Amino acid sequence: TMPLDAREMDRMQMERSSAVTGFLRFTNPSGREDTFTLLKSTIFFGSHRKSDFVCPGWFLQGKHAVVVRDEFGFRLISLNPKRPIKVNEKEVDDHRLKDGDKFLVGSRKFEFHFGVPTK
Repeated sequence: TMPLDAREMDRMQMERSSAVTGFLRFTNPSGREDTFTLLKSTIFFGSHRKSDFVCPGWFLQGKHAVVVRDEFGFRLISLNPKRPIKVNEKEVDDHRLKDGDKFLVGSRKFEFHFGVPTK
């Protein structure tokens, strides 16, 4: 057998991780409940307008936190070691998300779920 090159290994990893689906429930700036399906392998949260979620709040960095999809599910990682993320009322730097987890980035609240949102 021939060894796999790095691109082929990355492609296989992406195929495995893309089978994992999840979404976030949150209240949008107009006050309505909304959902966001986690389609990308990384979703950034922060104060910068190019973040996937722009979150209001003091002390937030441009890219403050990230949700990363892998073959086992989703991880929420703080990108600011001095400002951990709150998940289920506890401060964490790195957390494997479970269905129903609630987390806070700045003043914006999110609830994580596996699967796809239903109306």
